[in-house]
Amino acid sequence: MESSLQRFSSLGSRIKPPLRTRRPSMKVSAFSYQKFVRFALEETQRQTHLIPSPLQEHYSSMKAKDGKTELQMLSFQAPNIRLLRSLSIEGNESMKVLDLAVFPEPEFDLPIFCANFFTAASMNIIVFSFAIPVLTSTPLDFVTLFLWNNENGINFVLSGLVGMCGSDRTEGLALLRHLKFAKNLILPKVVMKAILLMKSVGPQSLELSIDWSFLLSRDLNPLYDVINQRDYKEKYYKSLMPLGIKYAELLPWGGKLTSESLRFFSPIVIWTKFSSSQYNHDVLYSAFMDYFKVWLKLMDQAEQETDASRIICNREAQHKYLTWRAEKDPGHQILKKAIGESLAKDLVRNFLFNGVNTLGSKTFLDYFPEYCCGDGTINEKRSIIGKSFETRPWDTGGEFIGNELR
Repeated sequence: MESSLQRFSSLGSRIKPPLRTRRPSMKVSAFSYQKFVRFALEETQRQTHLIPSPLQEHYSSMKAKDGKTELQMLSFQAPNIRLLRSLSIEGNESMKVLDLAVFPEPEFDLPIFCANFFTAASMNIIVFSFAIPVLTSTPLDFVTLFLWNNENGINFVLSGLVGMCGSDRTEGLALLRHLKFAKNLILPKVVMKAILLMKSVGPQSLELSIDWSFLLSRDLNPLYDVINQRDYKEKYYKSLMPLGIKYAELLPWGGKLTSESLRFFSPIVIWTKFSSSQYNHDVLYSAFMDYFKVWLKLMDQAEQETDASRIICNREAQHKYLTWRAEKDPGHQILKKAIGESLAKDLVRNFLFNGVNTLGSKTFLDYFPEYCCGDGTINEKRSIIGKSFETRPWDTGGEFIGNELR
C-alpha cells in the first residue's frame, strides 16, 4: 500500500505564486489533498485489513487532454468495505480536486463516507487595455477571472480587486450583472471564465492575484432517508450531532443546495465555501480526520446483517445512491473537460460510483421518475422541484426544518 501512496507525493504543484497579493494567504504549492488520502488509508489500515481492489489494475492514473493535469486513482477493499476509493486531480493551474468515498458491503447498513473538495487555484491575471463602449461612454478594460457558478447565479472570487485601476468593484459587478449571460449556462459547471468590465486607465498593463477558494462537502451519507426514517437517524446520527454542530459553526453553510440532493445528506453534513488561509486549512483537515474516524468507529461497531431481505434492501439503497450520483454528480463536467466525454463516463460509472452496473438492475428513471422527459429521456436539470436551501435545513438536534424555511 505504501507504493500506491508514494505516487501521490510526486504531484507537486507547478503553479507559480502570484507576483503580488492584497492580503496574506497560503501559497499554491503549500496546499495539497495528498495528506487527506494518506490519513484515510493509514487510519483504515489500523482498523481492518485493507487490500488493493481489482479496480486498481484498470484505474490508477491518467493525463488530461491539456497534457499537464494529473488524475490519480486509488482503490481498496476490506472485510466490511466493498470499496474505498479516491480520485485526486492536480497539476492544473486552475483547480485541485479530491473525491474520496467509502462504500460498505451490503451486509451492513452503514452510512457512506463521502468527501468532495474543489479548489480554484490562485492565478496571475494580466489586465490590458481594450477600449469598448459598453453601458457607458468611458472606455473599459476586459479582465478574465475565474468565477464560481452555482445553481442560482454566480458568486465572485474578488479578493484583491478593491481599488483596481482606481475602479469601484461595485460598478464592475453591476456591469457584469447587466450582461445576464449566466442564465444561458449548462449547469452544473463549477468553474467558468467570464468577463469583468472595469474602467480603463490607459495602455499600461497590470498584474493582480486572486486567492485560492475552496468548495467542499463532507458527510456520512445515509443509506436510508433520515428525513422520514427516524429509526435510522437515531441509530447513526443522534450521538454525532455535537460533532456536526462543532463544524457547522467553524465551516458555515455554503449556499443553496437543491432539495433533491438533500435526500442523500445527513444532519451532520458539511457543505461550505471559503477562501484560503492556514486557519481554514487546519479546520478542514481536522474535520476530515474527525469525520473519518467516526465512520471507522461505526464500521467497527456494526453488526453484520443475516436477514436476506434486509441485505437486499441495503443493496438497493446503495444502488439508488450510486445511480443518482452517476447521473447527477456535479463533478461530471470537470471530468468531461479534462479527459473527454467517453473516458469521463467510464470513470464515473465504473470507478467513482462502481456498483451502479452490478448492485442492481433499476435505471435512474425507475428510482426518479420525476426526471422523465416526454420523449423518455432523462431531464438534465439537477432540480425538478425547484426548491433549494440557502441555510442549514436541520436544527441542532438533527431535526429537519427545511419545510419551515422560505
